[in-house]
Amino acid sequence: MKLAIYFLLFLALMSPMAALAAPRGMGGIFQRTGPEAETLMVQPDGHGFHIDMSVSSPECAGRIVGQGTVTDKQEVTLQSVPEYAGQTICSIRLNYVKGNKAVDLTETSCGYFHGIACDFNGHLTRSDRR
Repeated sequence: MKLAIYFLLFLALMSPMAALAAPRGMGGIFQRTGPEAETLMVQPDGHGFHIDMSVSSPECAGRIVGQGTVTDKQEVTLQSVPEYAGQTICSIRLNYVKGNKAVDLTETSCGYFHGIACDFNGHLTRSDRR
């Protein structure tokens, strides 16, 4: 029995998901100011990251909140859970750059969350002091 437990622990530690544990410095607050302001809050939660993202401009506003998972060494992906049958899944990729002092955002099919006049794409810089 003890041997089986050690074997399962070994498998868990050697799995590809263990290699994608949340790297240090990915949590924090990132912002873009100007006509299309955007705020991104990323908080480690033990299973990945809790992500709260908002965008606003004179023409639109939007927000998405959800669970982000580490998909690469410097990348986290947030995917929405459809609220109704037939809704397209929104996907936002957060690519950390400049030593985690900035993040490049790329969205796919997220219009439901912000309308047609703005988006979650762009370059945001860290605004908390880390």
